[in-house]
Amino acid sequence: MNSETNKYEGSIDGNTVQEFLVSEIISNSQVDSAAEQVDSFNATTYRAAKYFYTIENSGAGEYQAGEIIVTHDGTTAYHSEYAKIHTGNNDLITFTTGLSGGSVILYGSA
Repeated sequence: MNSETNKYEGSIDGNTVQEFLVSEIISNSQVDSAAEQVDSFNATTYRAAKYFYTIENSGAGEYQAGEIIVTHDGTTAYHSEYAKIHTGNNDLITFTTGLSGGSVILYGSA
């Protein structure tokens, strides 16, 4: 954390400093079979984001957790889901990504 800017920053090459995007807890209880926006970030400011997620289907007593990395090339958004684990027989959510209006968007559908 940079004490002057109060933002998380890092550098790969030791010279160029880049701000990290730190998201808050996002809650969406309306994810159904239609793809719904879960989160978005500014494509001009950020090249990539990492998400940790937990999903609960309280009616069925099932849970799922995992991680997603999202990146973009200015035209198309890409993602990779990994470290996924669930307590039931099937995934509780499917993620997709898009790039629209200068934002990278993470979508989820049940």
